[in-house]
Amino acid sequence: MSGMVFTAVLAVFALIVAGGLLRRRGVIDPAAEGTLLRLLVGFLTPCLIVDTVLGNPALADPSNALLAPAIGLASIVVGIVAGLAVARLARLGRVEGNTFAYATALYNYGFIPIPLALALFGKPTVGVLMVFNIGVEAGLWLFAGLMLSGEPALRGLRRAVNPPLVT
Repeated sequence: MSGMVFTAVLAVFALIVAGGLLRRRGVIDPAAEGTLLRLLVGFLTPCLIVDTVLGNPALADPSNALLAPAIGLASIVVGIVAGLAVARLARLGRVEGNTFAYATALYNYGFIPIPLALALFGKPTVGVLMVFNIGVEAGLWLFAGLMLSGEPALRGLRRAVNPPLVT
């Protein structure tokens, strides 16, 4: 099993290194980065979500379909609260404390967990992970993002409606 974990994680880091090398050698220029990011977030991620969620037998169970996003959202809220508490104990200013709390709440909920879940547990678990990630995204946009930006809640809610979340 440790070989499967290593291989799944190694593939992610190999892609990161390959992308860095392509960028350094000028194969991917700075102007293309924005387009590639929009393609990834606006098209490829929703395709992955649709592929792993639609017809997923694990999501027929209401506890998976409802509890997964609730736990994802709760994980962000708990991270923010814990980060704010530690920031207060460390006597950080408001801006620094909010930044610290955001960094505390944010974790890698996609690029490493998706290949790991696929390698270890299969496609149905990746579908549950995608539903979990909906809660994480909602928490990041509704709570963490607003905490950093100071924007009104309605504007933050509009920003939260993005292709991966809608999918």
